[in-house]
Amino acid sequence: MPLKIVYDTPNRRIERLLETLVTTNIGRGVGNQILLPDKGISRHHARIISLDDYAIIQDLGSVNGTYTGEKKLSDKWEIIHPGEPIYLGEPEDNGTTLLKLQEV
Repeated sequence: MPLKIVYDTPNRRIERLLETLVTTNIGRGVGNQILLPDKGISRHHARIISLDDYAIIQDLGSVNGTYTGEKKLSDKWEIIHPGEPIYLGEPEDNGTTLLKLQEV
C-alpha cells in the first residue's frame, strides 16, 4: 500500500508520495526530495524508505535530532508505521517540525 509524508505549513499542506524501495532525503539543503526551510532542520537531516505498509527512517547526524514519538533516532534504521508522528527537532520544542506518515 502506498505511503505519503504530510507536512503542514502556516499557508498550506504539503504531501509527498513515497515510492516503494526508493530513498527519500529530508532536509533544508538543495538536493533533498523533501525540502523544509525551517531553521531547526539540518541541511541533510534524515532519510526515509517506504516498504509497502510501513517505512524505515534514519537520522543523518542532525543537530536537533529526529524522533518518532519521544524516541530519539540514531544513525540506525528504525521502523515507523502510518499514523506515527515524526519530529525533526525535540518533540517538546515549539520550533519542531512535525511530519506525518500516512497511507494513500
